[in-house]
Amino acid sequence: MKFLKELLPALIVRISFSIIVFLTAFLSIYFVYQRSILAIINGFFVPGAILLAVCVFSILNNFGFFDFASYGFISVIQSLKKGSVRQYEDLIDYKSRKIDKRKENRFSFIPYLISGIILITISIVIKLIYKM
Repeated sequence: MKFLKELLPALIVRISFSIIVFLTAFLSIYFVYQRSILAIINGFFVPGAILLAVCVFSILNNFGFFDFASYGFISVIQSLKKGSVRQYEDLIDYKSRKIDKRKENRFSFIPYLISGIILITISIVIKLIYKM
């Protein structure tokens, strides 16, 4: 996916993902509950929390915490294909090849962080205005 290796297309994809998460969660919460101010507050807070969780998992992935699972999944898929050549010798080889890719993609979590903070801030502001 060379398309996602460039900064602008990758940023557009991440922002689009954030918008889809927000709209899905907000509309689900708002229309399932009684369409009150509490539903609006929760509609902003829940997707903000989800996007912050995605941000944390993105940071952990960038540090290589999920390399063992990724390598295991790749190994299982390759072992199911007949005559496939192993892409990586072992987990250490997999981790060493990922180091360069991670240097290019260090700040992939920032769109999720910014949108999560914005949504939670909006939720808090609406809550404070509603309490007055």
